[in-house]
Amino acid sequence: MQVFYSNKISNQTILIDGQEHIHLCKVLRKKEGDLVSVCNGNGLMVQGEIISISKKETVLKQTEILAQESVKQNNLVLAVAPTKSMDRYEWMIEKCTEIGVSRIVPFYSQHSERRRLKVDRLRLIAISAMKQSKTLFLPDISEALSYKEFLKSENLSEKYIAYMDEHTRSISEVISKIDRKKEVLIAIGPEGGFSEKEIQAAKDNNYSSITLGTKRLRTETAAVFCSAAYQLL
Repeated sequence: MQVFYSNKISNQTILIDGQEHIHLCKVLRKKEGDLVSVCNGNGLMVQGEIISISKKETVLKQTEILAQESVKQNNLVLAVAPTKSMDRYEWMIEKCTEIGVSRIVPFYSQHSERRRLKVDRLRLIAISAMKQSKTLFLPDISEALSYKEFLKSENLSEKYIAYMDEHTRSISEVISKIDRKKEVLIAIGPEGGFSEKEIQAAKDNNYSSITLGTKRLRTETAAVFCSAAYQLL
């Protein structure tokens, strides 16, 4: 089943524009009267009949609700420093969206080798992964922040910074005890890891430390590991 994305579903009318519109009418050559499945990324997937196609948009009439979830089941927030290779960061966005994650917050750490991100491209990758996996929720991907800005931007009660330390709690211990109705944030550093000053700054801002195990994981691997652990536990 081909699924399209639109956040403009209201009053039985569906509006598809942008890249989704181009793909629908230029690539797949859909026409008036065709039935199309559309997900709004916020818990709703519907079927609609195309009633008009213009140069900039496709308009559909909703014919059926295919799936609906009123409450987001996944409240994991991943704060992930950009990797040097964008391919690896984009792969992380794709896989975490498929597995399930509420938000992704990029931030620039002291050891970050990359200082620029095309967030619009990351959002398109997330949309594609959402459609492919038929998940009903699209993770929010925020603009990249400095580490200092990031620490001040999150006021959650459950905040964790992940790094290797034999004296910290494991991710399985933490996740098994959290309230799933509340967002929980896990911060993951760049290839060079967090600096000691950054770890202390996180603790000063009410972050608790957790470990992802005894193996040193790549940044993108650690993010996928966290999303999978949250889903399983």
